Amino acid sequence: MTWPVGDMPVLRISPHEITPGTAAIPAEAPGEVLVEVAYLGICGTDVELLNGTSFFIEQGLSEYPLIFGHEWTGIVRAVSEGVSSVVPGDAVVGQTLVTCGACGPCQAGFRSACDDHQEVGLAGRQGAAARYIAMPATALTKLPEGTSLRDAVLIEPGVTAVNAVLTTGIRFDDRVAVIGTGALGLLALAVALTVTRHVDVIGTNHDGLALAREMGASGCLAPDEVGDNAYTVVIEASGHPDSIAMLGTMLKPGGRAALVGVVNRGTPDFVPAFITMKGIALYGIFHGLDHYGRMAELIATPGFPTEQLIERVLPWQQAMEAFTLLAEKRRTRPKLLLDLRSMAAEGQSV
Repeated sequence: MTWPVGDMPVLRISPHEITPGTAAIPAEAPGEVLVEVAYLGICGTDVELLNGTSFFIEQGLSEYPLIFGHEWTGIVRAVSEGVSSVVPGDAVVGQTLVTCGACGPCQAGFRSACDDHQEVGLAGRQGAAARYIAMPATALTKLPEGTSLRDAVLIEPGVTAVNAVLTTGIRFDDRVAVIGTGALGLLALAVALTVTRHVDVIGTNHDGLALAREMGASGCLAPDEVGDNAYTVVIEASGHPDSIAMLGTMLKPGGRAALVGVVNRGTPDFVPAFITMKGIALYGIFHGLDHYGRMAELIATPGFPTEQLIERVLPWQQAMEAFTLLAEKRRTRPKLLLDLRSMAAEGQSV
């Protein structure tokens, strides 16, 4: 297919407003692929953009207004010369980080720390709140045949859960605890349950704990119900300092902990001696760039709990309502999506 030119519908985000408009279709470039966006997920990072509290804005990495969106799926519509990994008509999911592949961290296998990376919809590269998004072919993952484009939006947040499970080396006989009942915590539960049946979820949100139980958690506990030396693996997905403080006591000797949640407030009351005396291994988990294919296979597997994880899919014209629902936590399931497929019917205008 010939690479289209002209304008396309987009959504731009600024403090406290989301504005429909138009932008030029990204121009063809070597190694790039043009994808027509189907579904877009929104998360807390996007809410921070809307609230005017985004790290990316505060640090001068981006500026308003910007075309947001980093959790998305779509259909390939055009490829530049030399691209052979995907063809027009392929269903794909896009990676959040676009890395250079040549710097020290990339060459050492730690692409998430790339010295010259771009972050889709956040810093350096247009987001997916648009009819089309252009991506390097190397930053796209082809979906298994028959995978739901809606469900596959869960791949982007899910790769972090896969990274946590693989990094801690969870085995069938491990006793695992997941702290947190947000999207990351529940995705960690779902991924961990593919390896072991012994997964408890710890949290304070009653609806979140009820959903965890529905998804197959062995137990659902409040923090004050957690016993000492109860688990061999903990995945901390809440980002709450009190949860970090619990790790030393709740882990068995030789235990492993994956820190997925980012603690950006408060000071954990953690006893460092536990790390040494109990031989605890702590792993910082930053995304999971190498695991998009693995997470895509999980999403395509019958029985993976996508229905329990997606609250609603709203038309793109109701983007502000979706953000309001997400920010106010007026939902029982963690993910809210926007359906962008009708943008194609809008032609050159919104």
